[in-house]
Amino acid sequence: MIIENYKNYQIVRLDPETNKQAGALETAPYALSLSGGLGSAIAAERAIQRYGRENVTLWFADVLKEDEDLYRFLYDLMARWSGKLYWFTSGLRPEDVWEKKKIIPNTMIAPCSYDLKVKYWLSRALRDQGCDKTGGERDF
Repeated sequence: MIIENYKNYQIVRLDPETNKQAGALETAPYALSLSGGLGSAIAAERAIQRYGRENVTLWFADVLKEDEDLYRFLYDLMARWSGKLYWFTSGLRPEDVWEKKKIIPNTMIAPCSYDLKVKYWLSRALRDQGCDKTGGERDF
């Protein structure tokens, strides 16, 4: 787990092992998976306004193929919201999933979303630690 400190926020870099450890320590009752897109940013903004920043955990799964502007947007959001952003990566890219599963990428299945994001979001110990609400975009 690597912690990067900025003026009013922290980025906590996670891998598959530290993801569960960080989740077990988190006490916020609400958790939201940020995709880096507008929809999840609006969902996070609404959750923060409704429940308070201290009550909302934010988590981002980096598939190592994002546009640079998406990363800029995440930093801008964190400067607005403050607090922590858990920034997860498994170290794999979508191409690694295609090769492993021996598939041709298509719009009918979403193994990359599941293998690079969803399974790690679900495996986090957040729900076991009192987090009774989850949100974010469901793309599987």
